[in-house]
Amino acid sequence: MIVTSAAAWLAYSSRQGKGDKVVSLKVASSFFVGLWLAYKTWCSQRSRRMAPGRFQPPGVGETIQFAMNPAAYFSKGLSRNNGSYFANVLFNPTTVVEPTPENLKLFAHEKDLGWPDYFQTVVGRSSLAMVNGAIHKKMRTVSGRAFTAPNLDSYLPLFQETTKRHLAKWAQLPDGTKSLEHIKYYTFELAQTIILGIDMEEGDCKSMMKDFKTATDGLGCLVPVNLPGFPFYTCLQARNRLVLKYQEVIDQKRLALTSPQPAGSEKRMSMLDHAMSQGEKQGEDVATDIELQDFCFTMAFAGHDTTLATMQNMLHLLDSSKPVVEELRQEISGVWDGEAAVTRTVLNQLHKCKAFTLEVLRIVPPVQTLFRKLNKDATLPTGDFNLPSGTTLAVGIRSVSDQSIGDSDEVNLQNWLDSKSAFSERSTTDFQRLAAFGTGARMCIGYKFAMDEMLVFLLTLLHNYDFTVVKRERENFPWNFWNIWTSFSPRAL
Repeated sequence: MIVTSAAAWLAYSSRQGKGDKVVSLKVASSFFVGLWLAYKTWCSQRSRRMAPGRFQPPGVGETIQFAMNPAAYFSKGLSRNNGSYFANVLFNPTTVVEPTPENLKLFAHEKDLGWPDYFQTVVGRSSLAMVNGAIHKKMRTVSGRAFTAPNLDSYLPLFQETTKRHLAKWAQLPDGTKSLEHIKYYTFELAQTIILGIDMEEGDCKSMMKDFKTATDGLGCLVPVNLPGFPFYTCLQARNRLVLKYQEVIDQKRLALTSPQPAGSEKRMSMLDHAMSQGEKQGEDVATDIELQDFCFTMAFAGHDTTLATMQNMLHLLDSSKPVVEELRQEISGVWDGEAAVTRTVLNQLHKCKAFTLEVLRIVPPVQTLFRKLNKDATLPTGDFNLPSGTTLAVGIRSVSDQSIGDSDEVNLQNWLDSKSAFSERSTTDFQRLAAFGTGARMCIGYKFAMDEMLVFLLTLLHNYDFTVVKRERENFPWNFWNIWTSFSPRAL
């Protein structure tokens, strides 16, 4: 290629004047230097063992194939390449990792996330789920105050009351009602009440829910341009309205922290109260207003959309697994009468219910991909591929369980129970078998909260109600769930 280009250039320059030839010579020199550097770069890349890939359109790459069905995309890509491979996913050059035990160890040790930049714009530039380094350490400390064991126990009465009230409403709906909006309102009201600690009228709550839905739709915008007329702009305008509401609550709580409380008065402590109170009273890891705004958005993001997806997936799998329903009901009736307070003691006895919850997360994980970004050169153990610093790694969440447990879509509680039918709490954090809650320093900080919320829902539903799924449709991106149409009725006990 270089020789051909040189011959063409010489033929052209021979027809120029003397002055033009000098200019032409300088341009030619630059041209050949550029060609030589490109050739050396190509040789360097050929000499390094990189993960295989195929030709992809510049910029977009395989983003569209990924968005259509991430789980199928990963499965086909791993099979086609006999392991890990290189692709452009969500406009980001990415190495998709084969989930072998050795590769997962490397993935688990990496602390830096590799989400696309526009994800950070939606969820928050100081969001625990998006940031790396010192700000991540700070926000993990701030957020962790809401998830201590005593605080988790304090949320259970609100879980129980809200779940009981919403299920009673669902039983009054016409048969075959689409469940999405009703479950969405239930999970959103519950999340906002526990996060913000304020009571809202139904209209105000639904208005916030609408803005939250519009804002998080930004994660699915394949053209994330923040200019009027683009969908991404509409998403960020909705986020701005939410932030204004969060700031009102933050200002109220900050004022309350500096005001004396009446003797004998007790107030319900929210996640935001816990995140603010200790730091601002002791002067340790005090969060800024923007960090607290992102905290509120992140907690809603983690506690609403993923829970909404998981509860619909629960109903889908329960309806498809009648023997499992009876097995779970027997366990529930042995520890709870349907009216008593749901306590930690009750939840700790629900071994099969916990196993079912993990089966739901295994079969239909609400988030399908985990990303990491390398901050130093590394080697992918299986395949011995070079991973330069700055490489984005991706692993399919479903592919992790498929590799270690199998790819069956049938519910099997024994996947998570020992020989005595006991559930091990370590199963929830075993990244070699279940990736839904992440791993290592980036393990979901609220995974115990999420398990409590889903268990209280499952407990109340199966003890007190019969239900049938009359129609279902699959959604794959940005959330992975079954859209369901259901009929509920009180059980005759």
